[in-house]
Amino acid sequence: MAAVICSGWANAAWRQRAQLCSVWLLALVGASYLTAPVAAQVVGSTAGACASAGTAVLVLSNATSTADPYAICFHTFTLTVDPATCALLLSPDASAAGLQVQGRACPAADLSGGVVAGDDVGAAIRRAMQRAALAAGAIQGVTLEPGFAGISVATPGPNTNTYTLTQGSLGSVFPTSTASTAPCPAGGAPGCAPAGAGAGASCPAGRYLAGGGAVCTLCPAGHACGGGAGAAAAACDAGTYAEAVGQPACSSCPVQTYQAEAGRTACHPCPDASYAHFTASTGCLACYLGQPRVVAGRVGGEEGAWQEGAAVEAPPELPGKRGAAAAALQQPPTWVARYRVATLAGGALGAGACPDVDHPFKSCAALEGRAVAVETAPSCLVRLYVLGDAGCSQADELSYVEG
Repeated sequence: MAAVICSGWANAAWRQRAQLCSVWLLALVGASYLTAPVAAQVVGSTAGACASAGTAVLVLSNATSTADPYAICFHTFTLTVDPATCALLLSPDASAAGLQVQGRACPAADLSGGVVAGDDVGAAIRRAMQRAALAAGAIQGVTLEPGFAGISVATPGPNTNTYTLTQGSLGSVFPTSTASTAPCPAGGAPGCAPAGAGAGASCPAGRYLAGGGAVCTLCPAGHACGGGAGAAAAACDAGTYAEAVGQPACSSCPVQTYQAEAGRTACHPCPDASYAHFTASTGCLACYLGQPRVVAGRVGGEEGAWQEGAAVEAPPELPGKRGAAAAALQQPPTWVARYRVATLAGGALGAGACPDVDHPFKSCAALEGRAVAVETAPSCLVRLYVLGDAGCSQADELSYVEG
């Protein structure tokens, strides 16, 4: 249309008409540009494409500090980059759920790393890990290691955690062909198992096989790895713990501490006035009138009345119940010594009883039918007092047997 209108101008007013035609042509071109698809306006655009799209699993293959909080909480994790938005999510492995490190809980939910700019996956991983705030100071950086398909993470400390890809891919950043489920790359990778050994590969103590036998990864915290052929990780039993990664064996909870769950990194101290007299205890006990009661943890299938961090009171059958004020302060209940009075059966502690034991009741005038006070302390210490006998129960001095 423009060609028809603007052609054949050879008369005296051609200059004026040419100017008007130029304005018309510019208007037509502008309208066409504004109504054209957005993609057509950008030369060379790859709208909707994401160079790092995909899903990949990485495992901890080396750590300069086995107690590093990020090594403990992010021993294994999955990276997912959305192909449409290029947004990255970091998903911690379920084995880290419930773990505590330096007073902080390991994250269980997905962590957002924001949108990946170009192929800079490292910056997005850094942002995602930083959201966990597991230590004072920021993560220094994340470096891609294309030589063995992995990353190195510089954490506060300073420490360096090295991860190896064992499954999946992230577009052109980590192609599927570089994943460590295939034989270890030339030159090996950190923790790389012997070439061609597969699921029967032998790992040193403190490591176990991952990635189809390609990587001897560090043992997760809360687990023990004895090493050897076909090495596997075993969760620490209740009453034991492994506070760092790379542990060959679990440690027993010390006396006066307990751990009721398996696969944990620490033991809890017994609440006030309760006791764990043995190592590797799964709970703490207190005695009430000679009967043991589980205060915290779990013993013989019985759950404790007071759990770590919980604001609860002592159960009704236990002494020392404090009430709502103490519960609001999350204080454990207090137990004190209690007494029970019983009557001795005939001959129970007579002159002929326990002839080889020099107990103070031998001086009692007569024990048959006497009242006996039984005192039990929270530690299960028991004392027996005979009441109402001038021979062994004076007003100012009571003889007793303790045990």
